[in-house]
Amino acid sequence: MKSLQRETSGNVLHVVSSRGLYGIERMLLNLLPELERQSCAVTLLCLDGPDTEVGRAAEGLGISTAFIDCAGRVTPRGWLDLYRMLAFHRPRLVHVHGYKATILAGVAALVRGIPVVATYHNVASRAAEHSRSLSWYLALETLVLKRLHAIAAVSTQIADEVTARRVPDRRIRVISNGIAKPVTGSAHLAGGPVKSFGPCILSLSRLAPEKNIHLVLDAVAALRTEFPRLGLFIGGDGPLLDDLRAQASSLGIEDSVRFLGFVEDVRPLYQACDAFVLASQTEGMPIAVLEAMALEIPIIASRVGGIPQMLSDGTEAMLVEPNDYRSLYEALRRLILDAPMRTNMAQAARARFERDYTAERMAGSYIRLYDDVTPRA
Repeated sequence: MKSLQRETSGNVLHVVSSRGLYGIERMLLNLLPELERQSCAVTLLCLDGPDTEVGRAAEGLGISTAFIDCAGRVTPRGWLDLYRMLAFHRPRLVHVHGYKATILAGVAALVRGIPVVATYHNVASRAAEHSRSLSWYLALETLVLKRLHAIAAVSTQIADEVTARRVPDRRIRVISNGIAKPVTGSAHLAGGPVKSFGPCILSLSRLAPEKNIHLVLDAVAALRTEFPRLGLFIGGDGPLLDDLRAQASSLGIEDSVRFLGFVEDVRPLYQACDAFVLASQTEGMPIAVLEAMALEIPIIASRVGGIPQMLSDGTEAMLVEPNDYRSLYEALRRLILDAPMRTNMAQAARARFERDYTAERMAGSYIRLYDDVTPRA
């Protein structure tokens, strides 16, 4: 247990199990500072030990942060550590993110009589189809979800999934993700390699099968015959990195593709590239799409998860069917050829972001949810 430098009694305690800086973590790093700015004191509790990246990043933002080591499987000892941690923090309520935090912290808080809310970030049922162990965890999570005080779903599709798990409708609320408005001014991409490409496509995601990066590589390889200076920047890390490198080499486009690994400051990448593509099979409400909207880069994305709720096809983005190489190829080609459309689409998406998807708006929605669950004294 880590002792904190300031009093945290009465804070909203956010709990997450995390092994990287992906969608949930980036959502938290946008939400927590904004909650503080709106006079809602928060603490972040990380379940995977003191080296948890999101915890260190939150500390850098001035967020009260604590760590316990429950890495690995859900265990009685992990639950007991959490139970003691709740006694130490005495939170106003507990806000859990992800199935492991829901099971461990949700149960511990309920036993202690502390109100619990959860954010449901992803469509979990599809992933469970391919993992017997995950199916078991989700079944256990469902038992806990039914007993929580409220659940925030990041999209209507995810709300429908939670409803299908027989969670009472009255406890479910849709709260869209949001991000902080980008700081105005120039941003520089170290090394300036984008200048050697024209145009340049950007993809940011975990390098996992459901993200369909292989389709983006196939499309870029085909488009190179018409646009020989076309380049592709791929930001992110994951289990398919070596396979995707090998694919780029086999397609003969290794000189046109840059694998960047984890990118801490993504703003220069967005500003340097001509289009952003997310070809996933499944998504919740992806932070990368919100970043592209906020930074006025034209977007091609799969019509999955909350994306059709975020963007209007044809005016704010080009939406394609998942796993459809041909539609992805044609959308990329059309964007490359039509500069006025790129500009209009990017400006429309930016206006939509300003209206619906700022961190300020997201935090305000969560504060109203907290006050509905447990009114402030």
